[in-house]
Amino acid sequence: MKISTKFIVFILCISALCLTQCEENLQTPATISEFPPVIFNIITQQQLESFRKAGMPLVEGNRARIIANFGGQTPIGINFLIEHQCVSDNVTAANVDSAFSSYNENLLVLQDINDDAAVSASYVSARDEGSGTGFASGDGNNNFSLFFKANGVTSGISYTAIWVVTGSLKFSSPETISGLSNIHDAFLITQKGDDPLNKVADVGTIRVFRDPDSLSAIAIQKGPIVINMNDDKKNVIGH
Repeated sequence: MKISTKFIVFILCISALCLTQCEENLQTPATISEFPPVIFNIITQQQLESFRKAGMPLVEGNRARIIANFGGQTPIGINFLIEHQCVSDNVTAANVDSAFSSYNENLLVLQDINDDAAVSASYVSARDEGSGTGFASGDGNNNFSLFFKANGVTSGISYTAIWVVTGSLKFSSPETISGLSNIHDAFLITQKGDDPLNKVADVGTIRVFRDPDSLSAIAIQKGPIVINMNDDKKNVIGH
């Protein structure tokens, strides 16, 4: 049987088209971030990916739980005592596995007037202290990530940084937070003052820590963060 040249060319074209479509179907679809868009007021997508590459676990979702002490007329932050073991440092690899000073971190997460999970945070250790504001993500199942810009001072040297705290809330009753678990936190140094003795991490440093304990207990309250309230809503951080 004689097969025409035109028929062979037609078959080859159809085969090429099918292969192209198969390759397109096998491509991994683009992932869509499930972080609340408002966190990108604090951190860029590139910085977020840099934290991921450094080994920082991040919780996506727009269902962050409230973290606050409602014992008084105005909700205040809760102090958590968090240990710091370095698991990643993109500038000084020798820091990995080193134990740094434990931190007393005051964390407050409430809805703001736009219904976003707003963060107010402060921290203090033997040589380091700072505070800042930002926003939270969470999966609605007690797991969260907090993103905030901080102004801090270490050994008398001022700096600015992006801090990220990830963990899981633990409850002693349905309405009482007893501590945190699965805690990691990390910073990205974005600016620092004169530092001739190099006491503060270099600008661009991303250092990731984990708390080796299974649970970080609530520390003694050492002065609440006072926040402005919106009169029309309860449990709201005002701007």
